Amino acid sequence: MRFRSLPLLLLLVLLVGCAVGPKEPPTPVVAAGKIAVPVTRGSYCWMSGTKGVCADTAAPPDLLEAVGYQPAVVPGGATLSITFPVAPTEGPSVNLWEAGGPVTLPYGGTVVLPDAPGIYTYDVSARWKEGSASFAFQVEVK
Repeated sequence: MRFRSLPLLLLLVLLVGCAVGPKEPPTPVVAAGKIAVPVTRGSYCWMSGTKGVCADTAAPPDLLEAVGYQPAVVPGGATLSITFPVAPTEGPSVNLWEAGGPVTLPYGGTVVLPDAPGIYTYDVSARWKEGSASFAFQVEVK
């Protein structure tokens, strides 16, 4: 009798294993129109199955400099869209990094970029049931 329930137990374990969410934080897709803006993952904490991992990184401006990030060139006043392949349960929130630190921007799916030429550093953070993550990127307005 015990052997008859073994296949049922194995099926249950397989189904539970398949129900586990993404193995790492979903990376957002950032674009200014048709111009793709690369992102770099910053600090995060994430649970995958029974294992969890947390990583702390430098602030976005320092992180991007450390990895040799090259900003995407975009026109002034362009609309920046930020979408995640897996919808967050909380957020996202977007910050613009200025000399005094981060300034939280209003976010409703898009961010309007400044008109003035320059390099602008942003970070976006969100939360899912598996954890939270932040991502940094830069744009060069010309």
